[in-house]
Amino acid sequence: MRYALFGIKLVPSDGFYVGQPLGIAPIAVKKEAFRPYNIRSVQRDLRRQLYMMRNTICTHDNTENTLQICQRLVNLRREIAQLLGSKTYADYVLRHRMAGSVRGVYRLLNDLIDAYKPTAMKEREELRRMSCGKVATHKEGEGQLEPWDQAFYTHKQIGRASCRER
Repeated sequence: MRYALFGIKLVPSDGFYVGQPLGIAPIAVKKEAFRPYNIRSVQRDLRRQLYMMRNTICTHDNTENTLQICQRLVNLRREIAQLLGSKTYADYVLRHRMAGSVRGVYRLLNDLIDAYKPTAMKEREELRRMSCGKVATHKEGEGQLEPWDQAFYTHKQIGRASCRER
């Protein structure tokens, strides 16, 4: 898959996105450059492009595609677990860990959700209100906060909070 950044076509290559504008030396956008852009860029479309570039880097038909490796790894882990008498790899791994079982993991996760979800929902609503009028609206007319907006508005919110503390 190809992307364009400031009108320059970029393609994934060895941990970079590389492109060459006409008459200018090739440019490379390092993976590490995405966060600073996403938290500071006021251009929502650019944030979306960068988010999609960063989060799909290993899914393209190129040397960085890791989907087949992941599928093979999952299958090998399942086989190992079954050879050692466990139903799944999770059952095998958790046998000697704190949670003890898959059920124990879900119990812990549900406890964490119960404890933290109200605060997370409140913070998300604050971000949505902060972004209102600046992001696309969905059918009900409320602001739709997309994943590529999250870091930008969180950064703004932290900046406002630190200004109030001074």
